[in-house]
Amino acid sequence: MMSSNLNQYLRSIYSDNPSVNFRLVNYEFYNKFISLKYCVKLKSKNKERIVFNNSYFSIYTFSVENLTDNNLIINIEISPDNQFFCKQSTPKAEIEPKTMDVFVPSVFLKYTALVFENPTDGYVYIYLQGQL
Repeated sequence: MMSSNLNQYLRSIYSDNPSVNFRLVNYEFYNKFISLKYCVKLKSKNKERIVFNNSYFSIYTFSVENLTDNNLIINIEISPDNQFFCKQSTPKAEIEPKTMDVFVPSVFLKYTALVFENPTDGYVYIYLQGQL
């Protein structure tokens, strides 16, 4: 992947909620492997959706590290067109404080959303690792 494609990919990550604050903390790129680490600030009482364009990857995995003091409930949604999303058949995951969980969509579609069902004030790290 050329650096211009990498920059385009990094700009294709967004939230439905303009008040969500997220930033790229770290990234690695080697041969056909890419690893991205984002820090996301969650606000209480807002359902938060972070959308990723996965069209560059042949396979990919997400992991979420809960840095808050409360359990977080996360669901994965996928979409072919970034308009209509469907929930994955896997149940929602509950991540305990100060722990991490891994998410692998069972079906490949262009867009994947991580949906935080019950966010509390605090931060999470989202790791996205994939093969090009």
